[in-house]
Amino acid sequence: MTSFVNDTDLDAIEVRWRDEPTGHLHSNATISLSDDEACRTLEAFLEVGNEWDDLGLMVACIASRRSVSTDFRGVTFASDYFGRSGHIYLSDGTEETIEVSEAAGLRLISRWLNVLADGAEQEQLEITSGPSWDDFLRDMEAIQRSAPLLESDVSDDLPGC
Repeated sequence: MTSFVNDTDLDAIEVRWRDEPTGHLHSNATISLSDDEACRTLEAFLEVGNEWDDLGLMVACIASRRSVSTDFRGVTFASDYFGRSGHIYLSDGTEETIEVSEAAGLRLISRWLNVLADGAEQEQLEITSGPSWDDFLRDMEAIQRSAPLLESDVSDDLPGC
């Protein structure tokens, strides 16, 4: 089943580091949607435990604008499969999928990755000293550069705005 979540609702999702020292990446989110299934799917997508290898693969693929699916979550660029650009599909590792605009989806993924990177570095998790950490940060920055800013993030003082 696929549900559509609009940009305003997706941009309102708060992602945070789970405040319990575990030695692993952990995040969760506050999601307020009228569609309970969409809410559960997004919560599962954003919930991270010990699946670092899958997350590293996913981030590398998204940075390269390639669709990816792991045991825990998936991101499908609509243009890859449906000939439509401007939308992506987020899945929770099951058959449940959320359709979102590519812009809002990339903004959500960027916020989520920032939370994971900041939390991992604050807790000095082992992964941050491994060789794949630099690749993760590089790919995360590429995703952030490709995520369009919200209008509220653009300063009124900028020339031409």
